Amino acid sequence: MQLGLAVGNPALALVEAPRAGLAGGGAANDAVTGVLGAGPRAAVLRVGGTVLVTTAGGLLLGEVRRRSGSLLAPVLLHWAINGLGELIAGRPGTAQPKPS
Repeated sequence: MQLGLAVGNPALALVEAPRAGLAGGGAANDAVTGVLGAGPRAAVLRVGGTVLVTTAGGLLLGEVRRRSGSLLAPVLLHWAINGLGELIAGRPGTAQPKPS
């Protein structure tokens, strides 16, 4: 699969990977596209949803920090959630390109 400008340039490969379908999470992206459709309205809904979920996560981690009095507790919670996501996605530690 040709990545255009990203060939030989790792920094550009990181930018182009999601557009080339190499970012993992393809099934989730397909499901969201199936529900929201495509186009500008769908893009606004996706971005808005991402902002809301990220805000909720930040508030949760901030509350954990406040209640625990430690920075370690929210850091470990964040790490555990990310690790769980990797396990569910079936790619512990590595993102593999989709076969073409």
